[in-house]
Amino acid sequence: MNKLIKIIHVITRMDMGGSAQNTLLTALHHDSRNYNVWLIKGSTLESAMTKAETELVENQLETAKVQGIEIIDVPSLVRRISPTVTSRKRTREGRGFSRNELLQVGLSFGEALRLGIPIDKRRNTVYEENVTTLKNWVNEIKD
Repeated sequence: MNKLIKIIHVITRMDMGGSAQNTLLTALHHDSRNYNVWLIKGSTLESAMTKAETELVENQLETAKVQGIEIIDVPSLVRRISPTVTSRKRTREGRGFSRNELLQVGLSFGEALRLGIPIDKRRNTVYEENVTTLKNWVNEIKD
C-alpha cells in the first residue's frame, strides 16, 4: 500500500489574481493517487471582484473539493496591512502608517509594533483612507 504524500498550499486570499489562480491550478493538477492535497486560505475575498468573478472563484473552489482537495479557511491568515500614500497626484502603497494615523485610531507606537503594523517614522501626514483601513483592521482582529 502506497502512503500518500501530503502537499499543503497556503494563500492569504483567493481572488482572480495570478498568485491565487496559480496556487489553485497547481493544487488541482497533483495526482490524487500519490498526493493528499490541502489548500489553506484566508477567508477574505477581494473586495474589487465583480459578482461574476466571485462566483467563478467559488466554483473553482467547489471543483477542487470535488477532486478531493481539502479546503481550509483560516480567518487570521490575512495580507499584511499597508497604507496608501498620495504624492504628486500618484497613489501608491506606502512604507507604513504615520504616527498621527496611529494616534487617530487610538494606537500607541508600541501597540502598533506588537500588532505588526508597519510604521513610517518619516511621514507626518494623515490620509483618511489609511485611518479607515487601520480602524477596520483593528476591529477585525479584535473579533
